[in-house]
Amino acid sequence: MAQIAALTLFQPDRVVAYAMADVARVGNTLTAQGAAFRSGRRWYKLAFICELTHDHRAIQAFEFTIGDPIPRRLWEAHSLPPVH
Repeated sequence: MAQIAALTLFQPDRVVAYAMADVARVGNTLTAQGAAFRSGRRWYKLAFICELTHDHRAIQAFEFTIGDPIPRRLWEAHSLPPVH
């Protein structure tokens, strides 16, 4: 969330890594092609790759791509809490 806020105009308050698809792990790399984040009163698609150190105690590299807003009609099906 901190990187999204620092590098974009979004102010995320929640991320769900497995919202639209499962997170994959290969070796020290986590890939979330179906993540989502909430900013303001909307959810947005998010994809990220997170590379961990060999001991898995720290993040070595992190890249993300922000996608389109997720339509409200899909929020419940993907366990994305409504915004109050």
